[in-house]
Amino acid sequence: MPSSQDYAALSQDAYNDRRADPTVSVPINGVDYRVLATANNRENGYQGTIYQRVDSGEIIVAHRGTEPTNGVGEFIRDVIRTDGGMVVNGVNNQAPDAIALTQRAIDIAREQGERTGRPQPPVAVTGHSLGGTLAQISAHRFQAEGVHGETFNAYGAAGLNMGIPAGDNNRMINHVRASDTVSSASPQYGQTRVYATQEDVDALRDAGYANNRRQSFWPDFIGGDLRNPVGVVASRGLAAHDIAPFAGGPGTPPLMTRANEDRAQQFDPMIDKFRGDIGAARAGITGASQNVQDGIRRVREGWNDLFSHNGHVQGAPLVSDSPLLGQTYAAIDRGGPALAGLDHRAVASLTATAGAQGLHEIHHVARGNNGTLFAVQGQSPNDPAALRASVDLETQRQPLAVSSQQSVQQAEQAQRNNGAQQEAVEQTRRNPSMV
Repeated sequence: MPSSQDYAALSQDAYNDRRADPTVSVPINGVDYRVLATANNRENGYQGTIYQRVDSGEIIVAHRGTEPTNGVGEFIRDVIRTDGGMVVNGVNNQAPDAIALTQRAIDIAREQGERTGRPQPPVAVTGHSLGGTLAQISAHRFQAEGVHGETFNAYGAAGLNMGIPAGDNNRMINHVRASDTVSSASPQYGQTRVYATQEDVDALRDAGYANNRRQSFWPDFIGGDLRNPVGVVASRGLAAHDIAPFAGGPGTPPLMTRANEDRAQQFDPMIDKFRGDIGAARAGITGASQNVQDGIRRVREGWNDLFSHNGHVQGAPLVSDSPLLGQTYAAIDRGGPALAGLDHRAVASLTATAGAQGLHEIHHVARGNNGTLFAVQGQSPNDPAALRASVDLETQRQPLAVSSQQSVQQAEQAQRNNGAQQEAVEQTRRNPSMV
């Protein structure tokens, strides 16, 4: 029986243009295969290959993934749009071809069994990215025939409104990387195995993801962590989605290791938050709190800004349960060009500091003359009765989690200093002889 790495190698090989020739052996990942058939529909872009292991006789259908013509950025932006855009349309268009090629593999297996008088060889499916989606669709379609398989960073077929259920079954194993966006965007059909390298964990942590199940990463008064799902894509992008680490090979550290599985288990809370944020951005925001809805809406509307950096706040939008975050964004939007050039680190720092310094609402955001940024709770930035919180914009140069936590710590220290000063004044008032 093929190993997971064998399936990954076949998913990778499916990107090559093979010629069907059952008399020729093709070595893939140290295993000899024969190419029994291929499919290439130039109208909708579907391509697939039927392989047969020389040693065991197992037949594997490898569906080729959709290769983004404009780079992974355009591909991921399309995935995250409200209805999946061309990605979902492309899968739906290619599904009949994928099903037809899988049916052909089943027919070949049946013919071989009848011809030899031996049990017919089992049929499996595999694929990477949208090829994995087609593999899930095929396995679901041919449950009665015992079709099974494994996929790699697949866009889950359970989110395609094709009647395919999400969750575990004994037919499909779906291998995903912790920081991959595509496999996070839609529920998987079958089991899901997650792998996390230290790079994946660092990217999530730098984007504000805490490794806990609590909604609040910052102190409780903030009301929710400030996390940046699109920023993870900016830092990981194609590297996280690539098939090569699954397949392994010379110069490529293996991804599917016990150590990476254990790391994914250790950091499952932060990974689950990231994949949940991407899934929410893809599927919609029904049932979420208003503040989460605001964040998810900004992720969806601001997806293109990841690459163009347009808008009042540069870089990727944040997601949080904190009501202060949405108020900060709204105040920046109202501030217009005067607040141009701010990025998500400045927003995170200001929101965290405002909560730490006792602001319950943020009505205005304004720049100071000395490189500071102010959050104001009051009628106007110049209102004498307004409450204010400020951050040094130098904190933008640090990772999101560091800058926000540092801002909170500075605000808390300032509060402690103010409290100590007030206590000293009160003691002096009660006991003038101390002066």
